[in-house]
Amino acid sequence: MTDSADDNSTQATLSVNGENLRTREVIHRIRRNIQEKRRLLRILKIRSILGVTAGTIGPLSLLSGIAISVELNRRGLGSVAGTATAIWLPLLLSSIAVLIWLALSDVTVPSVNNTELIVKREDLEQELAILLDQLHFLSSRTHSSVTDQRALYRENIHEVIDEYAALSRRYRRRHNGLHALITIGSASIAAVAALDPGLNWQKKVIIGISFVVTCASGFSGYYKFRERSYFLQQSADAVEEELNAALLGVGEYSDFSPHQHEELLARFAQRVESLRNEQRRRQQQLDQPAEQSTSTPQPQQ
Repeated sequence: MTDSADDNSTQATLSVNGENLRTREVIHRIRRNIQEKRRLLRILKIRSILGVTAGTIGPLSLLSGIAISVELNRRGLGSVAGTATAIWLPLLLSSIAVLIWLALSDVTVPSVNNTELIVKREDLEQELAILLDQLHFLSSRTHSSVTDQRALYRENIHEVIDEYAALSRRYRRRHNGLHALITIGSASIAAVAALDPGLNWQKKVIIGISFVVTCASGFSGYYKFRERSYFLQQSADAVEEELNAALLGVGEYSDFSPHQHEELLARFAQRVESLRNEQRRRQQQLDQPAEQSTSTPQPQQ
């Protein structure tokens, strides 16, 4: 009787494990689909931004270029008008080229019939919402032991490292771009101001450049891209250091024997969560207004 009960218990355990394995495979496929949908959404958003930017810069450069050329020719400054044309005409042509490229090219994915299917943003967002609902439902039905969850946590920590590193690079690029804009704009203001101040168009150029530099400086100071990049990269490096130490059994994990795998995973999860909580705390400090935030350590030069 006892042997029969043990066999039934073993079969039930194997059945549960097999069901969990199949569920995890489905979850893995759904996660891959979610990543692909998000990648396509990013591409569509970039195309949308390019379209709006080109559609704005093109007409503005045309109208402003014509107005400046007419005004300069009226004042007898034909050579300066030629220089102005050399500035606004490439902008107009580039905007037209971007709009033509966006109109003639589409984001496509392979369909069942080996044909290319045009992707629409609304359809992608709807499909992504359905996939997220399926993922949450299947994740709630998966029953894993604490040891399995800790091992899975260790394997998925690579995604956290990549996410922090990617965000760090993004904020670093934004900071560098705004800083370059501030520097170039400031130098341009000084150069234009050093010319003959009697010309009205110079004053207009100074006002425009001052506006752009002020906006860039304001965005850079408010969003703190440089600080976000620094702290995200610091967290990514710290999490990667913990992962390497856990895999190699060095540092904080040197005292664990091969038979203490569960204790090692518990320590690893605890320390990584501590690092992630520290990153969240820094993020909250950066999101606070300047007059309410506490003193945050500045990144090193």
